Amino acid sequence: MAIGLGKGRAVESSRLDPVHVYRVAIVLSTAALKSLRSSPREYVHAGLKCDDQTFASVGVRLKGSTGSFRGIDDKPGLTVDLARYDSNLSFQGQTKFHLNNSVEDPSYLSEQLGAEFFRAAGVPVPDVSHALVTLNGRELGLYVVVEGLTPGFLRRHFVRTDGEVFEKDLELDKEAGEVPVGLRRLWRACRESGQAGGWQKLGESVNKSRFVSFLTAEAMVVHRDGYGPARNNFRIYVDPETGCAEFIPHGMDQLFQLKTYPVQPQMAGSAARAWVGTTEGVAAYQSRFRELFQQVYRLDVLTNRVTELAQQLQNQLDRKLAAEVQRGAGELTGRIVQRGQWLATELTQPARQSPIFVAGVAKLVGWQPVGVSDGSRAALITVPPKISALEIAIDSAAMVSWQTQLKLPVGRYIFEARARTIEVEELPFGKGSGAVLRWLGGEGVSSRLVGTSEWEKLYFMFEVINPAEEVILRCELKAQRGRAFFDFNSLILRQLK
Repeated sequence: MAIGLGKGRAVESSRLDPVHVYRVAIVLSTAALKSLRSSPREYVHAGLKCDDQTFASVGVRLKGSTGSFRGIDDKPGLTVDLARYDSNLSFQGQTKFHLNNSVEDPSYLSEQLGAEFFRAAGVPVPDVSHALVTLNGRELGLYVVVEGLTPGFLRRHFVRTDGEVFEKDLELDKEAGEVPVGLRRLWRACRESGQAGGWQKLGESVNKSRFVSFLTAEAMVVHRDGYGPARNNFRIYVDPETGCAEFIPHGMDQLFQLKTYPVQPQMAGSAARAWVGTTEGVAAYQSRFRELFQQVYRLDVLTNRVTELAQQLQNQLDRKLAAEVQRGAGELTGRIVQRGQWLATELTQPARQSPIFVAGVAKLVGWQPVGVSDGSRAALITVPPKISALEIAIDSAAMVSWQTQLKLPVGRYIFEARARTIEVEELPFGKGSGAVLRWLGGEGVSSRLVGTSEWEKLYFMFEVINPAEEVILRCELKAQRGRAFFDFNSLILRQLK
């Protein structure tokens, strides 16, 4: 029996067992391997064995984004579609599941704990388990197994399973005819949220209680690569029974990694922006955040659950993997405690004040490093000729940032700074390598510096339309390797008239 944040449930035979480590063996032909090297997102035929069940032909493709993507000859993230070539195939009720390589989560527990947190908050979320995976006999190691959004998942949460599932956000600047039919109701509500009756229309297009729980849980557990802050890692199911869009979290392998993440971050997701763009939406968000913090973010329950999950996992692993999980679980526990302590203090503090502008210019302070791990560093150093600089150094593929957060009045701004790079090598996969200035969760980003460059001014303009949200600004380096420097005294914000 699995214990989910204080609530027990029996494991159904047609669902993934959260405490069992499955043995998964994948067999690919030479042609399939070649295809995945050149077109990693395209499905190929594969043989599959899950525990004692064997399947002659299933669909397999690679998955993952900038930080987690690995090639087929490395430790790839994989999506397995059992029903792709034969609709009768399934395993533990799963016709499709994901094998996450967890290269950004050494505990292998973030996704599972996140799923339990969202579930306790009343949000539909896929089941999560673990597997030891081999590929053509090569041991790939431990993986996180995540249930696909198949009819089995939908049956557990909704009356009907014949609705559409979407993986992309709304484009509010499109015409109605260009928007998928299933999302047009939500699209219209978001477009009209600031008008009279907008709040009512928004409430008719989303499940209000679930959506506000979804947004607040994302911020609480620091799912900063999720829908609200980043328009990423989510699924939308349009329930034909109600006509409402239901938001489902996805890709939760990097939770609790910034203890000072805002209670109400700047929103990027279209529906999220529409929600917090209304007085009623802000009030509901703030009320639900405090409720979840009291009811679900209970340090004793969360930390005990990490210990329990880690122990269950370690008992089924060899000594080396068990030690890795134990170390990662300790780090995860520490981040949960730090986040909880910061939130407890933050929720009793007066609202953060706007920076002081003198002649339309404000000096930006309060910078904190984000994303530093083995193979990277961030430090305030002095470089010739006596320039104080925020340094980021990366020795293996990573994304590291310096970050500050602030409240700003409605208006337009320019974020600027001088930067230089030394031997910055672009990532072989994904987009957006290099040193940049960025508005996290917003539309703003500067030009990029790669290779070796002299000091150059980077900047971008952005607009604040909701003063209730906090703005997060970043100096960022995403690269295979290299160093970037941001002149500390040049980090300023210009207020435009």
